[in-house]
Amino acid sequence: SQRFCVYLVCAKSGWGCLAMLTILELRNLKPGQARKDAGVRGSGSLWFIASGSGRVHGVFRYRPAGAPSAKDYRIAPYDEAGRMGMNLVAMREKAAELSRLYLGGVSDLKAHFAALEQERLAAIEAEHQAAETAKATQEAEAAARQHEEALRQKYSLAKLGELYEAHLRKAGKVKSANQVKSIFKVHILGAWPEIATLPANQVTAHQVAAMVRKVAEAGKERTSGYVRQFLHAAYALAIKAPFAANVSSDFIPFEIQTNPVAPIPTVPVRARDRTLDKEELKHYLGQLQDSPVDLALKLHLYAAGQRMDQLLRARVRDYDVDSHILRLWDPKGRRQQPREHRLPLAKLGAATVETLIARARQTRPEEDNPPLFPSGSRVMSAETLIKRVRMISDAAAGPPYRPGDIRRTVETL
Repeated sequence: SQRFCVYLVCAKSGWGCLAMLTILELRNLKPGQARKDAGVRGSGSLWFIASGSGRVHGVFRYRPAGAPSAKDYRIAPYDEAGRMGMNLVAMREKAAELSRLYLGGVSDLKAHFAALEQERLAAIEAEHQAAETAKATQEAEAAARQHEEALRQKYSLAKLGELYEAHLRKAGKVKSANQVKSIFKVHILGAWPEIATLPANQVTAHQVAAMVRKVAEAGKERTSGYVRQFLHAAYALAIKAPFAANVSSDFIPFEIQTNPVAPIPTVPVRARDRTLDKEELKHYLGQLQDSPVDLALKLHLYAAGQRMDQLLRARVRDYDVDSHILRLWDPKGRRQQPREHRLPLAKLGAATVETLIARARQTRPEEDNPPLFPSGSRVMSAETLIKRVRMISDAAAGPPYRPGDIRRTVETL
């Protein structure tokens, strides 16, 4: 209950103590009253002011040089326990901090702390903006990577092969289209997926050479020649596409300007010279019966060994009954329109065609000009004939032969 007057000077804080307030005095502070805590003159002072409601607030009062009156900086509500505000010790520590600022030249504490808060908020905002910028950059980079990957897949070497295959089918070159499909599936996409999925305009001559060489080293010389041939043709079309009206514009986005296959030499293929002698030919012909497949093979023989794909495209109206001439269409090579090929048939060939015409009309009575070799809803496949020839060859005593050997035999004889 007694008041002690102690004079204390702290060299660090600059605070002294003359008649410092007690907790009891603050507890008994009446509404509207204000009490000053002891302090060193000229360094600012801590005041406790009770509002009309009785709530006590701590205020730091100071007078800047040249100012007509003192300024008050409100510190915080006073709370004896320090839970709902600052207790006395914390209040004095805060006042000491404000005093040091004041003595250090801060003439407007409110503006000083407002500026600090502004800097803090600006730093937070800058950090936020930096984070947003980094996030946007990451998203843009991810989108760019996704776009690049989409382009890689859309304009890859494999897609170029698909487009080239479609080009051949549109031109009516079904056999070549099927060969392209098989070559790309087995020897490019299947054997070199890392190259097949590259953008086609990034594939190098070294990579193409490796693909061709791998097939050749496996003993498939003819197939390796096809790999080179089809790749070269596909790239050549893509290069020509921007300038040629007869090439699909779908090739243009591949942006191919050079042909990586050009430096690679063509693969030399050993020509076959197998022919059937008269006894082998007699055996072969003796195995052919009257099934649709065997009739097709008979006509293949009687029609001077025409290419099977070309023969199988024939329709009923392609045969002239009076002249015994069978008209075939040859799309082979670079020609845009198939070339008409008129083939006169001898007695056995003519009889075979007439049998095929009767069967075709019976099989598809609803069609005015049905195919000469129907097979279900489609046309008979050359692969079906090849398998049948292989079956007959396997049953023969001599060396094996294939349809190309029969064609060569007819030409020879």
